[in-house]
Amino acid sequence: MNHDWDMLYITFIDFDNNRSGSSVRPVKMYEAFKNIGLKVKLLEGQNNNRKKRKRNVKEILRWLKTNRPKICYIEPPSGPFFCSIDLYLMLNLKRLNIPIGLFYRDAYWMFPDLYASDMNKLKMKLIEMMSKRDLAVFKKTCAHLFFPSKTMIEELKFDMECSDLPPGCVFRDIDDMIEEDNMRIRSAPILTYFYVGGVSKYYGTKIMLNAFKDINKDKRTADLICVCREDEWHRFFKEEDYINQQWLKLYHVSGDEKLSELYKKADICVLSLLKSTYMDFAVPIKTFEYMSYGKPILSTSCNEIQRIIESNNMGWVVCDNEESMKEKIMYLCTSREEIMTAKKNSIAALSDNTWEKRAQTVVDTLHGYLKDFNI
Repeated sequence: MNHDWDMLYITFIDFDNNRSGSSVRPVKMYEAFKNIGLKVKLLEGQNNNRKKRKRNVKEILRWLKTNRPKICYIEPPSGPFFCSIDLYLMLNLKRLNIPIGLFYRDAYWMFPDLYASDMNKLKMKLIEMMSKRDLAVFKKTCAHLFFPSKTMIEELKFDMECSDLPPGCVFRDIDDMIEEDNMRIRSAPILTYFYVGGVSKYYGTKIMLNAFKDINKDKRTADLICVCREDEWHRFFKEEDYINQQWLKLYHVSGDEKLSELYKKADICVLSLLKSTYMDFAVPIKTFEYMSYGKPILSTSCNEIQRIIESNNMGWVVCDNEESMKEKIMYLCTSREEIMTAKKNSIAALSDNTWEKRAQTVVDTLHGYLKDFNI
């Protein structure tokens, strides 16, 4: 039996595909585990490609006959497991006394009002049933559940060992960007704001865009770079909405290289989520991506995001309406030194919030169970 492997890492994405959206976190965690020196056995494969997924899981089951990782960490899909063989694998790992840690990323099924308009009742019921099945197996097999935030742990009240594991930052070399940013913030007549992410009611897209539109109606006062998927933009807005607006720069791009060039032009980043029970405990990965570029953040008052911003003094929090956001944007037009301070604090928060720090937290937590599992 080969005991050299530090970890079995189970994901539900294809690492060869484009890395955006929900695939970012699993990739960053994998890279972080490798960066802190772990020997990691990887299980990958899309949740909805059942044939390939079953083949990949069967390969791991065969591998476990001659190999024994110390711990297992799972980054599950958005939604329930489609292949029951994944649950069988977890039961097998439990039988082998391998401590499992799972990141419980989404609980949309517990809040059907958030997606009731986007899904028929039969599909909603099926997702609920499958999610309850998965959770029952998680509780039976996992030594520890990780959640995006403390607020989510308090809200869901799962009766098992839990702790928070928010997204992390890439520790970027932004020294060449800092001086250019500082000069622009001090002297540019117009500040440039930046948003990257989804376009929807719940993301507060119209709140953000209407606030900027109102500010710029008489003269150009503040610019916005908006990065989103093209199909989402056209589903949400009519062709004539926000057309020929000089203050709006719209991009449909992805990937670090292309986004880095846009971040260089930004002074302040924006999060405009509508406040709700779910959004209060959500921690969007872009919160920490903004931090990784050393940018201060203007956000609506969702609890966890507000806590992150205020505890690091790295930005501003407003109510989730156009008037509140508009007032703060106008205030910041004449508060350049305050922006500089928030930017400095955002950069200072980087080192304590890297993906490597998150990976080490997982390892330390799961190693604490090795004695209990007689390993």
